[in-house]
Amino acid sequence: GQPKGVMVEHQSLVNLCCWHNGAFGVTAEDRSAKYAGFGFDASVWELFPYWVAGAEIHVIDESIRMDLEALNRYFETNSITITFLPTQLCEQFMELENRSLRVLLTGGDKLKRALPPGR
Repeated sequence: GQPKGVMVEHQSLVNLCCWHNGAFGVTAEDRSAKYAGFGFDASVWELFPYWVAGAEIHVIDESIRMDLEALNRYFETNSITITFLPTQLCEQFMELENRSLRVLLTGGDKLKRALPPGR
């Protein structure tokens, strides 16, 4: 279809960043992974809060985007501490053992299953 766009005022983006960083305790010590495509609105959420905090952002290579084992290895090798994954992928990813993430965010669809806290 036709590309669309909307104007987002700076104040709205700053509010999002402040809320996100406060809610998830994002600091300059964090490392985040940018998974969503640049054309997806969630990509704004994957970039700006981390830039504001001075955190490190890793752009996930296309070659590992759908390979959950490789993605998990990448997160652990690069000490990724917080990331967003689409719901269907997140549900599968939660079955893996990951030692680097402290926050795993998801959205886009109803989460059909989740693991108990502390797993």
